[in-house]
Parts: sequence; structure tokens; C-alpha cells
Amino acid sequence: MALGLGYGLPFSVKRPVQGFSEDVALSVNNALADAAQREEAGNCLAARAIDIMQTVQTQPSLLIVPQLYKAGVLYDQLPTTRTNFIPNNSMAGATGSVLPTTWASGSIPAGFTFSVGASGQATANDGTVVNYVDVSVSGTATASGTFNLFFSAATGAVTATTGQTFTLSAYATCISGDITTPAMVLQVQEVSGSTFQAGTSTNIALASGAALQRVSAVRTFNQSGVTAARGRIGHPIVSGTTYNYTIRIGSPQLERLSVPTPMIATSTGAVTRLNESTDVVGLPPEFSVSRNTTATRVNSSGLIESVASGVPRIDWLGQSCPALLVEPSGSNGIRNNSMVGANVSTNALPTNWLTTLNGLSHQIIAIGTESGIDYIDIKLSGTANNTVATIAPESSTQIVAASGQTWTNSVYIKIISQPSPPSSYSLAFREGTSGGSFVNSGSSAITPTTTLQRLSATRTLTGATTERVQPQINFALVSGSTYDFTVRIGWPQMEQSSVATSPIPTTSGAVSRAADVISASGALVSGLIGQTEGTIYVEVDVRNFEANARIIGISDGTASNRITLLLASGSRFRLVATVSASGQVSIDSSAQVSGVYKVAAAYKENDYAFYLNGSQIGTDTSALVPACTSVFLGKVETSASTNLLNDRIRAAALYTTRLSNDQLAELTRL
Repeated sequence: MALGLGYGLPFSVKRPVQGFSEDVALSVNNALADAAQREEAGNCLAARAIDIMQTVQTQPSLLIVPQLYKAGVLYDQLPTTRTNFIPNNSMAGATGSVLPTTWASGSIPAGFTFSVGASGQATANDGTVVNYVDVSVSGTATASGTFNLFFSAATGAVTATTGQTFTLSAYATCISGDITTPAMVLQVQEVSGSTFQAGTSTNIALASGAALQRVSAVRTFNQSGVTAARGRIGHPIVSGTTYNYTIRIGSPQLERLSVPTPMIATSTGAVTRLNESTDVVGLPPEFSVSRNTTATRVNSSGLIESVASGVPRIDWLGQSCPALLVEPSGSNGIRNNSMVGANVSTNALPTNWLTTLNGLSHQIIAIGTESGIDYIDIKLSGTANNTVATIAPESSTQIVAASGQTWTNSVYIKIISQPSPPSSYSLAFREGTSGGSFVNSGSSAITPTTTLQRLSATRTLTGATTERVQPQINFALVSGSTYDFTVRIGWPQMEQSSVATSPIPTTSGAVSRAADVISASGALVSGLIGQTEGTIYVEVDVRNFEANARIIGISDGTASNRITLLLASGSRFRLVATVSASGQVSIDSSAQVSGVYKVAAAYKENDYAFYLNGSQIGTDTSALVPACTSVFLGKVETSASTNLLNDRIRAAALYTTRLSNDQLAELTRL
């Protein structure tokens, strides 16, 4: 992907004129160069990031609009960090015949010699001041081979994996002689251990007296077993050929990007630059994603699909621009909701499914997939001898429960043929003891529809000796009436939860989904959190309201020191701050309905403010500020599996300053 970043400009000029869209573009290149995926959303996600950047004059220290990801990582849009992995591009140690420290030469054929001459600084044709070293070559080769200068020894090569993209750049010119035939090449190499695997080269025509110019080579790694990336400059040597030239090489740079970016000076190791101005230690502070099971999401085509373990879920359910789905752990107790055992030819229901049809008969019409959902079509026909026909996707002995627990039953369902349909259908629970009596309780009746929709019913179990729950789909009948209709049933689910969570496919047994645990921590993250003052912002899509669910927070990894935005009982938003386990702030909004909200909390000692959708909710003028080192998205700081959001985060940002109240109102305005 090309960037219109004006990299030809001097560094001091380039940064002030760089636009918001260029920051987003650089973050995209950072992620894609790291073998990440980009959620293609018609630029709505990039536009969402840019909108946050330009709404107030203060730039976020950290901004995440979920779009860029791979297994275990969710990438942010800010800070935009770049790293030069060449450990010594400042030519330290170059003297006489000695190469700069950490550089290395390859095996050179007899008769061909090179020496290291002058080193210093010079201005390149793009205005960049670069450090250079002069290398002189002379002699008549008595054997063929290759002249190589490596910008790091094999042991100093940067760790790399298949799928990553690296760009090598350097400034070069020929100051005497001529090396146009054969052409000098700049090459990005894939290395396994110290063994060269493959490379991508750019020819450099270095005519004597040419300006010091920047050249580059780009490679996306594709070799199996690759462990490192390495850069070199050199050319083939032909036996019997006389060589006599001096080239000047300046400020080589190896970066995990698909384009060369402004030069970063190094001397003793790799250097990462944060937001183009500050050198920092370490790599970009991306969010780690821990979920050790597969899970489902709705993709941009409206299909439910499985995503791999640890992959963030960018979810499109009910929206034209997606958001990050964060859920707690869950388990579907219904076996065979993928229709295992169903058979059209033998009229067999899925294994463990049961029916009580009361005068009707069933026929399996079809088994298939709609919108990624496994389904079975069941035709029910005949004269009813009771007021209900029931299909139970699970036996009454399978799902273990206990009194006081809250369970949710859900199913995808529609009528696909209805010459004589039922008046309504509903989901029901049967709760009781294994082998003993059961009590029925159902949800409100739903008028049959021809559109596949998900129905759900929630119940807190009350039986004193409850040990089992059984899900049921009930069809309302009139005894003595004749019926003929076909119903499509897809992915029934029974889970211990107060809401229906994302579908969990099952086959021969119950299946669990791990929690989406998403956080960032470390020294670099600490610097992105305002330690004495700051602002936390989030745009959240609240559909499945659950009290105490965390939306976003900063902390030291414990509940003792934290600032958290969460959902409180009574359908409210709450701002909480704690210092040394002592509560400092607790501000609640008034009752809210489900939907999209923009929420911000600004903090400074004795100066907290809480804003929601453009309006001030409350302030606190007598509160301290905790020292924090971590950022959490949709989770509680002290547990991997409890009080998770169970909803969708559209964007989040941190500021290292306490935004003004006017800025908070503008930032959160819908």
C-alpha cells in the first residue's frame, strides 16, 4: 500500500504538515507489515479514527478504532511508531579497514580487495543529513563470487516470521570510478539461523559523481522456517575483471513496513521512534488478545463465521460500520446444534433431539446452512390432539443447572412453508430434577415470521432442587385443527447467561468459548497514560446490558488503583476511580436505553469530569489520581473472565491531558 506521506521532506518540516489521514495510513502499514489483516469497511473505520483526531485540537496519546488485527494482537491507530532495526547506521567504529561496528562482509574472491575509508556526515539530495562511510574496491578478481556488505552480522539480524514485510533503504553514491556494470544491488534477505533463504533486490546504478540519493528494496517474507531479516549491499564478481571504485553508503535503515520512512539514527541497537519525535525503547504498544478458543462473528456479508483462537472479533451484526465484540466466557449446553445425525432420507432428527407433537407427524425436508447458520427444516402436519407441539433440541438429563442461576435459551427460526401455520411459537424452559418432575416456563409468544431471526428467553431458576434444564420450542395449536407447515431451526443454544451471546456451534457435546481478554501494558503504555492528568474516551454500542460490565479502564493491574468506565445497575453508565484501594470517584448517569454512546472521563487531582453524548453527567473536586500502567478494553482489571462487556466497542482513546469541559462536550457529541 502506497502512502502519500511526503517522506522526501526534511524531518523537521514533514511532521507539522502531516495530516490525520497520514497517521492512519502509517498505522495501517505498520500492521500489514507485521502480517496483520485489515477489516475492509469502505473506509468507515479510518474515517472514525480521523474524526476523533480532528474533533479536538489535542491529539490522543493512544487511539484504537478496531480494524487491524491478527491472532493475539489488536493494533492501534496512534501512537504511530517506527523502528530502524539496523543496530548501527551512524557508522560508529568505522576506521581504516574496519567496518562500522556490527557490520560484516561476506567471503571475497582472491584478487579482489576492499577497504573502509573516510566516514562523516553529508546532505543527501532530499535534504536529509546522513552519516556515511566510504568503501573502496580494487583489484582483478581471480575467481567469481559476490562482494557483500551486511548492515548487521548474522547474529544481529532482526527476528522475523513468514508473512511480514520489511523495507531496506540506504543513501548511496559513487564518488570515484564507476560501478554501473554489474549493477550494485540493495537486498532484503530472509535468513534461517545464519543461512540465506531468499531475498528481494533493487539494482542501483551508481555513476561517478551522482548525488547521494536514497534507494530501497521491499520484501514480504514467504519462506518456511525463516527466523530473521537482514540487509546487504553488493554486486556479483566476475573472474578476470578489474574493479576500481569508491562508493559512499549512508544511514541504512531496515524497518517492518512496506515503504521507507524518515531516517532514524542508531548506534548500539534498534531504535523505535514514537509519534515521529521521541526515541523509545521497545516495539509499538499494541493490544494483546487472549481467547484460547475459536468464536463466531458476523462478517461484512452478513454471514456468521468462526474466527481462530486469539483473533479479535470485528463484528458487523446490525451495523454498516463494524465494532469490536468483547464477550465473557460462555458454554452452549445443547449438543448437536450443527445438526449431526440429521438425515433427510431416513427422516432422522439430529442426535439427542426430541419431539412431542400431539397428533402431528414430522418429516425432515432439508439440512443446510443459511447466513453461516447450520439449520434443519422440519415439516409438521396432521390434526392436533392438544394445544402445543414441542421440539426439544436436547434431552431433559443433559444440561446441569442449579437454583438461582440465570440461563438464556436462544434459537434461529422461521417458517418457510405455511399452508396451515401455528398461531405462534415460543421458547420455553423445563427445569427440574433428573428423572423427576419438571416445571415449564416459556417466553412471550411470537407470531411466526418468514425471516430467519434469533429468538431468546431468559430465566432465573427458582426450583429448590433444580438440577437440570431443557430447552424447548413450542408451537401453539388448537386441538382438533389440522396443520401443515415447515419450520427452519438453526443453532439452538442454552447458556448460563442473562443474554444470548454469540453463537457457539456444537457437535457431540457441549462447547465452551473463552473470554475475549484485551489489554495493553508495559513501560511504553505507561507513558501513554496521563499519570497526573488525562482523559479516557470510548464509543460503545450497548445492546446486551449487564450490570458491572467494564467498558474501558486504566489501572496498575489491580482494582486498588484504577479509573474505569462501566455499566451500573439500573441501565446506567458509571465512572469509578480508586487510589490505594480507597474509593475516590463514583458518578452515575441517569437511566439509559440501549444504543450507541460516546463517553469521556477527564481527570486531574481534585478535578474529575464525566461526559455522555455531549452532556456533563457529573464532576468531583476532591479526588486523587491513581498511578496506572495498563489499559483494558471491555474487561475488569483483576480477572480474565468476569465482568466483561458482552458488547461492542467502536472506538477508544487516551489523552495525557485533562481535556477542557468544552472539549469533552464536543468529543462526546453524537
